[in-house]
Amino acid sequence: MENSELTPQEPQRVRHGFTTFWLWYMFVNGVSSILAVTLMRKEFEKFLEIQFSDMFVKFQIAIGVLTALSSLLLLGWKKIGFHGIIIANILSLYLNIKMESGLANTIFGLSQIFILYLILKLRKGETSTWDGLK
Repeated sequence: MENSELTPQEPQRVRHGFTTFWLWYMFVNGVSSILAVTLMRKEFEKFLEIQFSDMFVKFQIAIGVLTALSSLLLLGWKKIGFHGIIIANILSLYLNIKMESGLANTIFGLSQIFILYLILKLRKGETSTWDGLK
């Protein structure tokens, strides 16, 4: 008996092109927010005429790192990446509330989880990215 008959074959995973684009967009967004808050902090403070606290900067860096890593996990077909995005959005919600950003920003931040879920459900052929996550 051949060995290939004994070991189950992993199903072929396919991802919609827009889903791949969106996951890379999330990665770039996470990295760019880290760079912006660390390299251009003074310029943003001057432009917005506010002083960012060290806690704000730490939260922004944490959100950026978590977003970038989670998007890479999702690109690698790991469902835990979706959970990371949820945590990043909860941190962002906390930050929006502390900064009194307003109800619209707060709701938009939480809607990103739902938007990502819908994008992960886009089908290519018979399956979606969500179906292939492990």
